Amino acid sequence: MASTPFFSIIIPTYNRDKFLPYAIQDVLSQTFADWELIVVDDGSTDDTKAVVENFQTDSRIRYHWQPNQELNAARNAGIFLARGQYLLFLDDVLQLWLRPTNLLSFAFHHSIFEQHHFAEDLVLGDDFHFLIKVLLDFPLVQLEEFTVTYFQHPQNRTRQYFSPEKAASKFAALEALEIECSERLEEHIPNA
Repeated sequence: MASTPFFSIIIPTYNRDKFLPYAIQDVLSQTFADWELIVVDDGSTDDTKAVVENFQTDSRIRYHWQPNQELNAARNAGIFLARGQYLLFLDDVLQLWLRPTNLLSFAFHHSIFEQHHFAEDLVLGDDFHFLIKVLLDFPLVQLEEFTVTYFQHPQNRTRQYFSPEKAASKFAALEALEIECSERLEEHIPNA
Protein backbone atom coordinates (compact mmCIF):
# COMPACT_ATOMS: atom_id res chain seq x y z
CA MET A 1 0.00 0.00 0.00
CA ALA A 2 1.23 3.48 -0.81
CA SER A 3 2.06 5.70 2.18
CA THR A 4 -0.64 8.08 0.93
CA PRO A 5 -3.63 6.03 -0.21
CA PHE A 6 -6.16 7.66 -2.50
CA PHE A 7 -9.03 7.03 -0.06
CA SER A 8 -9.17 6.82 3.72
CA ILE A 9 -12.41 5.16 4.78
CA ILE A 10 -13.35 5.87 8.39
CA ILE A 11 -15.77 3.61 10.25
CA PRO A 12 -16.71 5.05 13.64
CA THR A 13 -18.29 2.28 15.67
CA TYR A 14 -19.69 1.54 19.11
CA ASN A 15 -20.97 -1.91 20.16
CA ARG A 16 -21.91 -3.02 16.65
CA ASP A 17 -19.88 -6.23 16.44
CA LYS A 18 -22.80 -7.97 14.68
CA PHE A 19 -23.00 -5.36 11.88
CA LEU A 20 -19.37 -4.30 11.56
CA PRO A 21 -18.26 -7.33 9.49
CA TYR A 22 -20.73 -6.35 6.74
CA ALA A 23 -19.28 -2.86 6.48
CA ILE A 24 -15.67 -4.11 6.46
CA GLN A 25 -16.47 -6.80 3.90
CA ASP A 26 -18.13 -4.19 1.71
CA VAL A 27 -14.92 -2.16 1.68
CA LEU A 28 -12.85 -5.27 0.92
CA SER A 29 -15.09 -6.14 -2.03
CA GLN A 30 -14.39 -2.86 -3.83
CA THR A 31 -12.63 -3.14 -7.18
CA PHE A 32 -10.61 0.02 -6.47
CA ALA A 33 -7.71 -1.05 -4.27
CA ASP A 34 -5.88 2.14 -3.25
CA TRP A 35 -7.49 2.72 0.14
CA GLU A 36 -6.97 2.37 3.85
CA LEU A 37 -9.71 1.53 6.31
CA ILE A 38 -9.62 3.02 9.80
CA VAL A 39 -12.05 1.51 12.30
CA VAL A 40 -12.42 3.88 15.24
CA ASP A 41 -13.83 1.96 18.19
CA ASP A 42 -15.52 4.49 20.46
CA GLY A 43 -15.18 2.47 23.67
CA SER A 44 -17.08 -0.66 22.67
CA THR A 45 -17.71 -3.28 25.33
CA ASP A 46 -18.59 -6.08 22.88
CA ASP A 47 -16.34 -8.06 20.51
CA THR A 48 -15.61 -5.16 18.14
CA LYS A 49 -11.83 -5.45 18.54
CA ALA A 50 -11.87 -9.19 17.77
CA VAL A 51 -14.05 -8.59 14.71
CA VAL A 52 -11.55 -6.11 13.30
CA GLU A 53 -8.59 -8.35 14.16
CA ASN A 54 -10.15 -11.08 11.98
CA PHE A 55 -9.82 -8.73 9.00
CA GLN A 56 -6.36 -7.38 9.78
CA THR A 57 -4.68 -9.90 7.54
CA ASP A 58 -5.20 -7.05 5.08
CA SER A 59 -2.57 -4.43 5.96
CA ARG A 60 -4.84 -1.62 4.72
CA ILE A 61 -7.09 -2.09 7.76
CA ARG A 62 -6.24 -0.26 10.98
CA TYR A 63 -7.94 -0.34 14.37
CA HIS A 64 -8.04 2.52 16.87
CA TRP A 65 -9.70 2.32 20.29
CA GLN A 66 -10.67 5.32 22.39
CA PRO A 67 -12.81 5.83 25.49
CA ASN A 68 -16.45 6.46 24.60
CA GLN A 69 -16.85 10.07 23.48
CA GLU A 70 -19.71 9.73 20.95
CA LEU A 71 -19.78 9.62 17.16
CA ASN A 72 -18.23 12.97 16.25
CA ALA A 73 -15.22 12.43 18.49
CA ALA A 74 -14.71 9.08 16.76
CA ARG A 75 -15.01 10.76 13.34
CA ASN A 76 -12.47 13.40 14.36
CA ALA A 77 -10.07 10.72 15.62
CA GLY A 78 -10.35 8.98 12.25
CA ILE A 79 -9.63 12.25 10.45
CA PHE A 80 -6.50 12.71 12.55
CA LEU A 81 -5.29 9.18 11.70
CA ALA A 82 -6.18 9.32 7.99
CA ARG A 83 -3.41 9.47 5.39
CA GLY A 84 -5.57 9.42 2.26
CA GLN A 85 -6.09 12.19 -0.27
CA TYR A 86 -9.84 11.82 0.15
CA LEU A 87 -11.74 10.82 3.29
CA LEU A 88 -15.00 8.89 3.34
CA PHE A 89 -17.20 8.05 6.31
CA LEU A 90 -18.95 4.70 6.53
CA ASP A 91 -21.20 3.86 9.44
CA ASP A 92 -20.80 0.39 10.93
CA VAL A 93 -23.56 -0.80 8.62
CA LEU A 94 -24.04 -0.53 4.85
CA GLN A 95 -25.68 2.74 3.80
CA LEU A 96 -27.62 4.40 0.96
CA TRP A 97 -27.97 8.15 0.55
CA LEU A 98 -31.64 8.89 1.13
CA ARG A 99 -31.16 12.35 2.61
CA PRO A 100 -28.81 15.08 1.38
CA THR A 101 -27.38 15.60 4.88
CA ASN A 102 -26.07 12.05 5.12
CA LEU A 103 -22.25 11.97 4.99
CA LEU A 104 -22.08 8.52 3.49
CA SER A 105 -22.28 9.70 -0.10
CA PHE A 106 -19.48 12.25 0.17
CA ALA A 107 -15.76 12.04 -0.42
CA PHE A 108 -13.95 14.94 1.24
CA HIS A 109 -10.51 16.16 0.16
CA HIS A 110 -8.12 15.89 3.09
CA SER A 111 -7.44 19.64 3.03
CA ILE A 112 -11.04 20.36 4.08
CA PHE A 113 -10.19 19.09 7.56
CA GLU A 114 -7.53 21.76 8.00
CA GLN A 115 -10.51 24.14 8.43
CA HIS A 116 -13.40 21.94 9.52
CA HIS A 117 -14.04 19.19 12.05
CA PHE A 118 -17.17 17.69 13.51
CA ALA A 119 -18.77 19.51 16.44
CA GLU A 120 -18.37 17.00 19.24
CA ASP A 121 -21.08 18.62 21.35
CA LEU A 122 -23.77 17.95 18.72
CA VAL A 123 -25.51 14.57 18.74
CA LEU A 124 -28.14 14.95 16.00
CA GLY A 125 -28.12 17.40 13.12
CA ASP A 126 -24.34 17.16 13.25
CA ASP A 127 -24.06 15.93 9.64
CA PHE A 128 -26.12 18.87 8.43
CA HIS A 129 -24.11 21.31 10.56
CA PHE A 130 -20.80 19.98 9.21
CA LEU A 131 -21.92 19.86 5.57
CA ILE A 132 -23.30 23.39 5.52
CA LYS A 133 -20.05 24.76 6.95
CA VAL A 134 -17.98 22.82 4.42
CA LEU A 135 -20.20 23.76 1.48
CA LEU A 136 -19.81 27.44 2.33
CA ASP A 137 -16.06 27.07 1.76
CA PHE A 138 -15.72 24.32 -0.85
CA PRO A 139 -17.51 23.32 -4.09
CA LEU A 140 -19.67 20.22 -4.37
CA VAL A 141 -19.34 17.78 -7.24
CA GLN A 142 -22.15 15.24 -7.51
CA LEU A 143 -21.95 11.85 -9.19
CA GLU A 144 -24.96 10.27 -10.84
CA GLU A 145 -24.55 6.71 -9.60
CA PHE A 146 -25.32 5.27 -6.18
CA THR A 147 -22.20 4.16 -4.36
CA VAL A 148 -23.53 2.79 -1.07
CA THR A 149 -26.53 0.85 0.28
CA TYR A 150 -28.48 1.50 3.49
CA PHE A 151 -29.21 -1.24 6.00
CA GLN A 152 -31.59 -0.43 8.85
CA HIS A 153 -31.74 -2.13 12.22
CA PRO A 154 -33.43 -1.19 15.51
CA GLN A 155 -30.34 0.60 16.86
CA ASN A 156 -29.80 2.85 13.82
CA ARG A 157 -28.99 6.38 14.87
CA THR A 158 -31.01 7.52 11.86
CA ARG A 159 -34.12 5.74 13.16
CA GLN A 160 -33.88 7.76 16.35
CA TYR A 161 -33.35 10.99 14.43
CA PHE A 162 -37.03 11.70 13.84
CA SER A 163 -38.28 11.11 17.37
CA PRO A 164 -39.78 14.11 19.23
CA GLU A 165 -37.33 13.51 22.08
CA LYS A 166 -34.45 14.38 19.74
CA ALA A 167 -35.88 17.70 18.51
CA ALA A 168 -33.82 19.80 20.95
CA SER A 169 -30.58 18.31 19.63
CA LYS A 170 -31.56 18.99 16.02
CA PHE A 171 -32.44 22.57 16.89
CA ALA A 172 -29.07 22.96 18.62
CA ALA A 173 -27.32 22.14 15.35
CA LEU A 174 -29.37 24.78 13.53
CA GLU A 175 -28.71 27.34 16.26
CA ALA A 176 -24.98 26.64 16.02
CA LEU A 177 -25.12 27.31 12.26
CA GLU A 178 -26.95 30.58 12.91
CA ILE A 179 -24.28 31.68 15.38
CA GLU A 180 -21.28 30.51 13.35
CA CYS A 181 -22.34 31.21 9.77
CA SER A 182 -25.40 33.49 9.62
CA GLU A 183 -23.87 36.23 7.46
CA ARG A 184 -22.35 33.76 4.99
CA LEU A 185 -25.58 31.73 4.85
CA GLU A 186 -27.62 34.82 3.98
CA GLU A 187 -25.57 35.22 0.79
CA HIS A 188 -26.83 31.81 -0.38
CA ILE A 189 -30.47 32.00 0.69
CA PRO A 190 -32.73 33.86 -1.73
CA ASN A 191 -35.06 36.51 -0.33
CA ALA A 192 -38.63 35.23 0.05
